[in-house]
Amino acid sequence: MSVNWMTVIAQICNFLILIWLLKRFLYGPILRAMDKRQQHLAEIQEAARRKSAEAEEAVASYTALTADLANEKHRILSDAKIAVEQDRQVYLEHARKDVDRIKNDWILSMQREQDAFLQQGRVLIGQGACQLARRILHDLAGADLERGMVAVFIEKLRTLSPEQQRQLRVAAGRDGAPIRIHSSFALDAGQQEQLAAMLLPLAETIGPVDFVVSDNLIAGIELDVGERHYGWSIEEYMHDLEQSLQRYIEKGLPSPDHEHA
Repeated sequence: MSVNWMTVIAQICNFLILIWLLKRFLYGPILRAMDKRQQHLAEIQEAARRKSAEAEEAVASYTALTADLANEKHRILSDAKIAVEQDRQVYLEHARKDVDRIKNDWILSMQREQDAFLQQGRVLIGQGACQLARRILHDLAGADLERGMVAVFIEKLRTLSPEQQRQLRVAAGRDGAPIRIHSSFALDAGQQEQLAAMLLPLAETIGPVDFVVSDNLIAGIELDVGERHYGWSIEEYMHDLEQSLQRYIEKGLPSPDHEHA
């Protein structure tokens, strides 16, 4: 069997043309489409990778921010607790001081009221005791006591200091200077002569002596020469006792008895 080379060659050319045509119009577009698709997929994957990286970065940033916020929250709460505790301590201290001040003021007020009440009571008791003593001494005054008072008054005149005697002479030497002897009881004639005779060596020159009974004196005798006064009476002792009691009451001392002991 002979080979028709022209046919073979023609078939080979047709095959080559077919291959070229297939490559040109079928395989080429398909390969290009596949390459383009692959490139698109690669871009998608790269974009996804980038998005994933961005998401991971965002998650890391969010986690760090959350941690920072948590730390800041803890710090703020801790600072707030410290500030609240400090304010509470300050307020408690102020409240304690206010309570102590109110308590001390109340105690001082109560002490002042108590002291005022006790002092008023002491004053009333002292005044009552002195008034009672005056009434008792006034009721007990009698003839023996009166004679004793005259004797005591004469003895006091004898024991006048030189300065007191000089003042008495000066006062008695003035023209018109009245001389009066006040007594809590009526002096008899003998007692009046005795007192006038006692005044003569002291005053050297004296005018008439007026003898006056005074209800203001309690068991006592008083000599008035002009503006000078000399005397002795239980009233004087009672007055001194009242003043002494008042001084001791003001000082808060227990008793003035030792001062007159």
